[in-house]
Formats: sequence, C-alpha cells, structure tokens
Amino acid sequence: MVEKLSMFLGAAVIALHMTPLSECRADEVVKLCDFEKSAAGSVVKECRTGVTNADSLPLWQVERRSDAPSGRHVLVMKRPAVIGGLFGIGSVFNLCYCPDVSLKDLKATVSFRSVSGDEDRGGGIVWRMADENNYYVARFNPLEENFRFYYVKDGNRVMVASTKLVLDGNRWHTISVVQRGDRFEGYIDGKKILSAVDGHIKAAGAVGLWTKADAVTLFDDFKLYRIKDEQ
Repeated sequence: MVEKLSMFLGAAVIALHMTPLSECRADEVVKLCDFEKSAAGSVVKECRTGVTNADSLPLWQVERRSDAPSGRHVLVMKRPAVIGGLFGIGSVFNLCYCPDVSLKDLKATVSFRSVSGDEDRGGGIVWRMADENNYYVARFNPLEENFRFYYVKDGNRVMVASTKLVLDGNRWHTISVVQRGDRFEGYIDGKKILSAVDGHIKAAGAVGLWTKADAVTLFDDFKLYRIKDEQ
C-alpha cells in the first residue's frame, strides 16, 4: 500500500483567519441512519457493503446494544474482508456506504466505538466517493493515537494531514467532517481537531463508513447534511 505524507503544516492546514466551515449553513438533512428500523442480525437495506484491496466483502450487521447512543440498534463492522485467504491485512479497507446519496459540499457525522483489532482499530467517514477505490477518509485510530485525513486514489491511501489525539477507544465518541470546496475540517466530540486543504477529489460522490484491516467498530446515528451557500 502506498501511503505518502502529502502535507503536514504548510499549505495543508487552513490559516486561522479563515471563516470556520462550521459556520456554513448545513441545515438540509440528506440522510439519517440510526439503524432502529433494521432488525438485529440483518444488513441495512439502504446501505451497500464494499471493500478496497480485498478478494471478499466484509460483513456489516445491525446489532442490539444496551450502550447504544440512541435507541437499541447500532451498525457493526463484524467481520473484515479477506485477501489471499487472510484477514487483518493493513491495505484492506472495509466500507459501508449510501449509494443513493451524492454530495460534494457536506457535513457528515457519526457516533463510533472501538471493539477490537490487532492490526488496526477505530474507523471513520468516507465521502466524495466515486467508487470503492477512490474517496476521502477522516478516521481516528486509538492504537496509533491519531486523527487523520486521507484520500484514496486507485486503492492507494495517501495522507493529507495528521494530528496526535488520545481518546478512550472503548467509549462512544462522535466524528464529524465538514467540506466546502477544497477545504475540510474534522471534529471529535464536537471539537475541531484538524483542518486542511486538498484538491485531489473535486466531484460529488457517495458517503459512508470505513474501517481498516481487522478493526471491529460500532457505529450509530449516521447523519448527512448538504451545505448550502451562504446568502
């Protein structure tokens, strides 16, 4: 897997004087998935399972959990995809996305909780997804204790920006991403953690959830908003 650092502090990080993207209007709800309408043990009908760099599809399933942030149902990446008869390979990305949604400027937010994983843990959000090999990613990894932006092009993941972040991965947290044009910002538990500029993916695309390798992660309250132009 190609993983190159394309920017750290220079042009990648948005200057402080610029208007925060969080102030943009994002009041048009495009999608809300709390997974309460799906039966435990089933797949989510309006979502599609996908994979980057693997021979088989991962298993995403709705599960009943007493600790769910809302309701009783959550979505879990239960079994990772397999490549060459092996699972837990670091170049494999497990996807669950909304094929009926196409957004360019957006806000996406989801609650997540890490369960297990030796190669990787945690997960995040994908957006501007052209297909299963081309998209943006914002993700938190409690093993590495960092929050990062990437773009994936032809299955190769390239880092855009990264910052150190220590969180209790065994507790529920929220991850949010806001993008307008080439600017995007990432939030954990409502606090802005990282901001960057990148122009590799300009077209609207699908939005979904992402884990890497053997990371088993719970997700809930997946919400998508279309950012409206300010008047």
